Formats: sequence, C-alpha cells, structure tokens
Amino acid sequence: MDLGLFHFSGKIHLNLSNNDLINIAVSNNEGVFSAHDALVTTTGERTGRSPNDRYIVSESSSQEKIHWGDTNVAISLDVFDSLKHKIIDYISIQDEIFIQDLYCGAEENQRLPLRVITQTAWHSAFARNMFIRPSKNDLVSHIPEFTIIHAPKFNAIPEEDGTNSEAFVMINLKEKLVIIGGTEYAGEIK
Repeated sequence: MDLGLFHFSGKIHLNLSNNDLINIAVSNNEGVFSAHDALVTTTGERTGRSPNDRYIVSESSSQEKIHWGDTNVAISLDVFDSLKHKIIDYISIQDEIFIQDLYCGAEENQRLPLRVITQTAWHSAFARNMFIRPSKNDLVSHIPEFTIIHAPKFNAIPEEDGTNSEAFVMINLKEKLVIIGGTEYAGEIK
C-alpha cells in the first residue's frame, strides 16, 4: 500500500469496522469491555484538549489568512519538519498501524477526503465515529486531500523539539498534514 509519506512493513489495518477495531483494542490491552459491552479506555494524564500544545505552521500560503494569537500559535516550518520526520520514523517501525479513509463534512460538494493514520485501534475507532465514513463505492475513488498522523505514545522533547510539552498538535495547511503526538486524548484527532 502506498502511504505517500513513508514506508511501512508492519501490519496495516485499513478501513476496519468499528466492531473489528474495538475487538482489536481489547485484544491489544488498549481498553476493556464494560458490563454493557462498550469499549472503555483511558487517556493517560491528558483528559482533554491541550490548547497550549497546538500549533499552525507559519508559511507563505497561509500567513495572511490566519488570525495569529493565543489560539492560533505559529510554529516554524523547521520545527514542524523535524517533528514530522521523527513521528514518521516512529510510526514506521510499529508492529501495526490503523488507517481510516474518511470525509470531513457531509455535503458532497464541500466534503474533504482525509486519511487518519494511528498506532492504536481505539483511536482509529474514534476517528471512524467522528468523521463521515465513505460508502464502499466512494472508497474506490477516495483520494485523501488531508492526512492526520497520530502517535499517542510518541513524546516530543521540548528542549530539542521547540514545543511547550511532550504533547503536540501541529497543522501544516500547505502540506495538508496534521501530526499529533504525546497525547492519548482522542479528541485531538478532530
């Protein structure tokens, strides 16, 4: 499978159903079944979004289109590229990854095809629940225009990586790429 950004030799779980993902999550000790057979997981120390760890790459195509400030914090392309290479190297050596091809937006003429790549089944199930799932016919022609790479167990080193903490959510609008690391809180994916 061509993943574009990197090569992966482990097991790729592509567009699995929620039931399959949940069963794998339990099998991989990512969570447990409740008394009512719902998946129960934990998010580690972060139980919500981490707004001080969210950045947007400052580059020429988006520089004038973003209202920079406390919410939209700029990060340099060099810092982004360094972490992008580290997270790609990290995810490339995992035993398995989970990929969901999805849409953001319900209106056909405005929806954005995206791909979510993560190292855990339960985060893949979360993404599958949050975004629009393509029909089998749509999957045949689905070409992701935006990619989200989520490595919850990959931590940044703030002193080396130019981040505020080990967690980061970095958005590069020009590359149409989001990289997320250091947080198991699934809400960062959305």
